[in-house]
Amino acid sequence: MVHIKCEVVAPTEYEIDGENVNLAGVKTDNYYTTQHKFEDGSIDGVKTEDDHDRVMKMLFTPLDIEESAIDWDNINVELLLKGKVILTQMSAEVTEQHKTPTKAQVDAAKAKGVRPVGDIMKNPKTGRVLIQYKPVIKQIFGVA
Repeated sequence: MVHIKCEVVAPTEYEIDGENVNLAGVKTDNYYTTQHKFEDGSIDGVKTEDDHDRVMKMLFTPLDIEESAIDWDNINVELLLKGKVILTQMSAEVTEQHKTPTKAQVDAAKAKGVRPVGDIMKNPKTGRVLIQYKPVIKQIFGVA
């Protein structure tokens, strides 16, 4: 897996819904899967090759990094990207905020084999659902 940490440098201000919002310094974590495994731990060659193609297309090719420079078994992201200014289009993942799950919710989730999720949080005055925005890279255009 490749983990890329980025920070918005410029422009510093955007107009969102008629309001000026300062985004300078907003950080984002981006993850790119580079390997799939079967349940027995062996590598799924077909899915892993698809991962490599997708990561090349989304990340490395726009940054002019040749596939021959990448050791897929041990990708050194710092060597390839540290200190570079990257031109991107940012977006936000929108998620509803949840309370900490109750014991009953945890037990029900365990029985189903899923991650426990608490009740949706709401604004106590308006009753509107509380929303959380997580910045993500939507597209990489290249190195500045």
